Amino acid sequence: MKNYYKILEIESYADSSTIKKAYRRLALKYHPDQNKAFDAAAKFIEITEAYEVLTEPIKKSEFDKLYQTKDDCNDHLNYKQKQWEDYGKSKANEYSNLPFDELAQKIFKGVKVGISFMPNLLAILFTIGIGMGFLAILPTFTGQPIFIIMLLAASIGAFFLSYKLYNTAKSDYNNTKNNS
Repeated sequence: MKNYYKILEIESYADSSTIKKAYRRLALKYHPDQNKAFDAAAKFIEITEAYEVLTEPIKKSEFDKLYQTKDDCNDHLNYKQKQWEDYGKSKANEYSNLPFDELAQKIFKGVKVGISFMPNLLAILFTIGIGMGFLAILPTFTGQPIFIIMLLAASIGAFFLSYKLYNTAKSDYNNTKNNS
């Protein structure tokens, strides 16, 4: 059985972000328009197959379970491996028919969307910092309950605003990502 983690040159505990980064790096390296080595096309197919399985949670979970048992006589394992290979080959064929520049643009579209939300992240961090600042100066007002109550209320308000900003940014990010 193929080790998709090894194919993508990552550890078996890699998260989806690491998997995507590894695929981007290898797909750009082995794309048939970019790499004229005799084994580049086969390598491109193999990394696309690995990527397509490991980025889909259900397939990844199934792969992880089957790979741990690794019983090559297991008909289910062989069936799944063949299914994943066929799917990977079809996706690799689709991607290899794209001009290299178009593939690179498609691969980095998600990165561009993420970068466009950097101001949202900064606003969230800023409001968290304000809340933490209010809590940090709280001990200087011992014996003055009205100031303590005001600082606690301001801290809670800042944290609540951070939470609302985060949920809004998350929703907007997912909508933008799905629409692009």
